[in-house]
Amino acid sequence: MPCLLEILDSIGESSICDQYCIVTEGALILFDVTSRQSFEDIENVILPRLRDTRGEDAAPVVIILVGTKVDLEEKRVVAPAEGRSLAERQGWFKYLDTSAKKRENVDECFYGLVRGIRKLREGGEAGGQQQAKKKRCCIM
Repeated sequence: MPCLLEILDSIGESSICDQYCIVTEGALILFDVTSRQSFEDIENVILPRLRDTRGEDAAPVVIILVGTKVDLEEKRVVAPAEGRSLAERQGWFKYLDTSAKKRENVDECFYGLVRGIRKLREGGEAGGQQQAKKKRCCIM
């Protein structure tokens, strides 16, 4: 079963991003583990925007929370347990620590997202979500 991945590098303020938020089946939400603000922005900025854009009766979406820059361990201010806790509280598919510099878990983010979307399409649950109705995937 194919899955088309359209990658947006930011949720931003664009109406194009809003259109993708409405039809998406999956998303990677990234934050910098060396920035407390980027982690807090997920609950204070990104989630409210997604909820407002998608509405209450939107089809379910598979979300993987991704902590980036884990190669900078000495500068880390957000612990892996905090990322896992947020993902669990939100009912998301999973949490992953990544490092683009060291290529740690980068591929797993995309593979995991596609696996979660396929599971959702097949009628299973992915991250506490019910079966999706739309057949499109966008990674933000």
